[in-house]
Amino acid sequence: MRPELRAASGLRCKRRPPTRTTPHLFESAGHPLKNRESYSGEWRHFCQQHKPLIRFAGENPRSKDLNLGISLCLTAGGRPDLLEETLQTLLPYNGQFFDHAFVTNDRGDPETDSVVRRLLPSATLLSHSVPLGHHRSVDEMYALVQTPYIFHCEDDWAFDPVPFIPIAHAAITSAPNISHVSMRQTESFRRHYGRQREFSDPVPVGSGHMRRLAEAGWRGYGFNPSLVPKSVWQAIGPFAKYADEGAINNAVEAIGLERVFVVPGVYYHLGDGRHVTDVHPATAVAIAEQQQQQPQPSLLSRIRRRLLAIAP
Repeated sequence: MRPELRAASGLRCKRRPPTRTTPHLFESAGHPLKNRESYSGEWRHFCQQHKPLIRFAGENPRSKDLNLGISLCLTAGGRPDLLEETLQTLLPYNGQFFDHAFVTNDRGDPETDSVVRRLLPSATLLSHSVPLGHHRSVDEMYALVQTPYIFHCEDDWAFDPVPFIPIAHAAITSAPNISHVSMRQTESFRRHYGRQREFSDPVPVGSGHMRRLAEAGWRGYGFNPSLVPKSVWQAIGPFAKYADEGAINNAVEAIGLERVFVVPGVYYHLGDGRHVTDVHPATAVAIAEQQQQQPQPSLLSRIRRRLLAIAP
């Protein structure tokens, strides 16, 4: 395990977290939601429900030694403030379960790179001065992964202080025909779709519960934070050959896999109104050609700037 993943995971795990008395981040961030899954009653129930599988690290130090074979793969770019909140809420309780971390910054902005180097310094950072596009960036990360499982994450999610990775791992290794395991909060789905999606009744899995979608449409795959077997990408990939996320979903459904959801959910979306438009591959090529056509400063100009920079 990488040193800062272990260190980050211990920041807040030395004692049982206190009961939440302040409003949930949905409300503190200005979202007019009342998500009961994130209040202390549901939260305490979650902890009691999953206690046989994993205790808080302060109660069970050996939880840090679990070898689940998971790598963190995170897409980022252009939203360093959201990325910082994502990492600061994910790592303290779940960073300990990642063997390695990969981050792709497809905008190449230095602010995003700075957040990664500060909060996750030993991650493999793939920062693109010329954008590759989302799917090619994900392919680039996944090709480097050496573990059987990937926790895919984006830079605009917030996580409740719960060690949920082992719960997702129990689900993905216990139930058949799973493409990935999500723990997105149901209220977050309602906000996104404008209605509540239909789910099957929860069924026991490991020491927790999971449920499947009970309605047609988008049952196979998505890029919300999820625990994913690398074998799914190997079976249908690379993602770059698909036009969009919906086409990837259809390809996964075609091989008989579907996603499941562990309940109660523990993370929710921060990026409403902050969407970053993906870069089409043709646009990336045009950007690269434009950069090549820009005149380069002369050697004398570069030396002059260097001397001015170091002058007292």
